[in-house]
Amino acid sequence: MYNAFAFKKLQKSREAVRKGGADNIGSSYYFQTGMLSFYNHMMMTVAEMITRFGFDTPTSKGFMISLFGRLLDDPDLMDFAQEKAPSEADSQLTIRQKLEQYWDLYFHDWTTEKVKQKNDNYHLNFCKHRTSVDTFKAILNSCSDFDEPFLKHINSSESSSDWNMSMFDILSDANKGNFNTDVYSDFALLLSTSSNVESANVPQAMQELAIQIGKDIDAQKFKSMSAEEALKWLEETTSQAGNKYRQFIKRHGHRCLKEFDVRSVTWGMNPKLLVNALQSMVGSVNDIKSKEIDDYNKLFSEMHVPLGFISRCKLKFVLPMCRKAVRGREAGKSLSIKSIDHWRQGYWRLAKQMVSEGRIPEEGLLFFMTIDEIKELLATRSPTIIARATHRMKLFPTMEDYKFPEIMRGMPRPINETEETADTYEFIADLTMKGIPVSQGVTKGYARVTMNLEEASNLQKGEILITYSTDIGWSPYFPIISGVVTELGGLISHGAVVSREYGLPCVVGLVGATKKFRTGDYVLLDGKKGILQRLPQPQ
Repeated sequence: MYNAFAFKKLQKSREAVRKGGADNIGSSYYFQTGMLSFYNHMMMTVAEMITRFGFDTPTSKGFMISLFGRLLDDPDLMDFAQEKAPSEADSQLTIRQKLEQYWDLYFHDWTTEKVKQKNDNYHLNFCKHRTSVDTFKAILNSCSDFDEPFLKHINSSESSSDWNMSMFDILSDANKGNFNTDVYSDFALLLSTSSNVESANVPQAMQELAIQIGKDIDAQKFKSMSAEEALKWLEETTSQAGNKYRQFIKRHGHRCLKEFDVRSVTWGMNPKLLVNALQSMVGSVNDIKSKEIDDYNKLFSEMHVPLGFISRCKLKFVLPMCRKAVRGREAGKSLSIKSIDHWRQGYWRLAKQMVSEGRIPEEGLLFFMTIDEIKELLATRSPTIIARATHRMKLFPTMEDYKFPEIMRGMPRPINETEETADTYEFIADLTMKGIPVSQGVTKGYARVTMNLEEASNLQKGEILITYSTDIGWSPYFPIISGVVTELGGLISHGAVVSREYGLPCVVGLVGATKKFRTGDYVLLDGKKGILQRLPQPQ
């Protein structure tokens, strides 16, 4: 199911052209570019994505740093990207395009609340038709209804990347032109603030809810309930915990693991997913400590990069804009996910109708067909399409577990079983790995190495999470862990953003960490230097 995915890709292409960039996304006659799907995993063609606004420009650098956490330095990739970049003559902006760029840079969140209200009150007319044929037509006709939320996310994300690059330029200039660990660490320090980031509100709200549950009912009693019993109590109780639960569902019920996939089940659709996490949190989280308003001079004194007077003045202007852009980007993402959730409701209704009309044997099968196949199936009841979708559904669990390198050449290929088993675990007492520091802090604790959310339910208070990557579905566990390590991710990845808001040390880009460390290892995580080190077990 790719219509939300393809729609966002089209919007990014339109925005590049509107702002005077290159329409690299979708410009090739021979192969698709931009954001693609392989093995049911989303990929990006890096060369086209980083050159939409030129080569070696602040915007292209900002994109790399935001997404990868560093400037890419692969010579072959950079040579290929330079070929894709628009020529200097093509990159000249008109006065109107310059004004639009500056407008989006400073006022990207200007209409966010208005768009949010419109999106929250969307009519969902495609859920009101009685036949699958009519429902499907209504869904297809609804695509342009969500222009504003997707554009809001795109514009705010690009503005955030631009402000990130501005701050990196200031730090780099103060550091004699070098991009190194000190620059990345100081960047993470500057962005660590109580800024009401939307994605960080999920674990914060759950933490508040877990604390309130512990006050309204005995913690052990709540833990001992079945998921059904606990959910019933939360939905029916008139206590403060019940009110907080209903507020959480209203605000975040459209979020879930793998939330860009219309097939995914949200917290609002199946609250038991939320209840299970709450039961592990009750009695294990402490009261939330409010952060004080930043004293810039105190903040600057804690930095590694030596700041001169001019650098300090620049940072005092850029830093608030950078933090504002982070809030705007996460709010815009929530808006786009809400739009996808509208489609999700439509497609699940379509699936139920097609089952009741005898067109498909089970609801989940719908999500393994293309748009064209659904259209043909509604017209012909083709058994070939049913067989094809059934085959894809059987392959899906295997494909879902595939892992990929951060950057690949040629056609993407998953890490195969031979490579996985060849890299066996070898215990090295003082094993040290270095990645990209994205949230400051130093902590010691026992490691919890987990690759999926089902295993994450075993997380214990104070453990250090080591995983491949995280998204919003992992948020409930941030209040109980003491640090985060991911193999993939950059400065704006979910783990980095939420860790900064929670004051948790976080290091990303530690490729191979999930193979070299094991649950129960005693480790040191240094979010200032970007280091993960195995230590001797404490006495």
